[in-house]
Amino acid sequence: MHSKKNKKSFTLIEVVVVIGIMSVIVGGLMTAMKEIIDGEVLLKKMQQVEGESRFIMDLFSQDAQYSDIDPIYKPGSGATKISSYQIKFIIADKKSSVGSGSTDSYALYNSNGSGSDYYLKRELKNVSSTFSSVLNNVPLAEQPVFIVQKASTPDAAENFITTISLLFKVQTKSTELYVPIQTSVVSRTFEF
Repeated sequence: MHSKKNKKSFTLIEVVVVIGIMSVIVGGLMTAMKEIIDGEVLLKKMQQVEGESRFIMDLFSQDAQYSDIDPIYKPGSGATKISSYQIKFIIADKKSSVGSGSTDSYALYNSNGSGSDYYLKRELKNVSSTFSSVLNNVPLAEQPVFIVQKASTPDAAENFITTISLLFKVQTKSTELYVPIQTSVVSRTFEF
């Protein structure tokens, strides 16, 4: 007399159902991980924009504050938008040395790029050398905009308010964001 042992096993339908449920769970986890990674990449690029824009604004303010503006950018009255997407600051120690020809140092801001990506370039020139650098790694979506407005003091000194506007383009595989940054600087009257 043989005793039959009950063997427990899964049927094909049970196996298919378990595999289906596992696939849904793993798929959901993979999608969640992808979203987390995309968010991390976007956050890093936004931090890069913050660092680059802070650096650009500090440099721009430093160049603009104690400089004279090249005459071709000076408005007669009201505000002038620089259509060539560049501006030139004449840097001098004394008011008397501004406009004295080749001895002037200057900082020239302009942009270059192709397609829809633009990069802000700064060229610093003095008597002995010329140094140029590109100021952003995250591209700009539009050419930078410079606006110059004349501001006279009560004692008729001539100052200029210079505004720079930048529009950064932050891209990941699934997201595209535009980050506007703007600052204004008043060029101070020379004291010498």
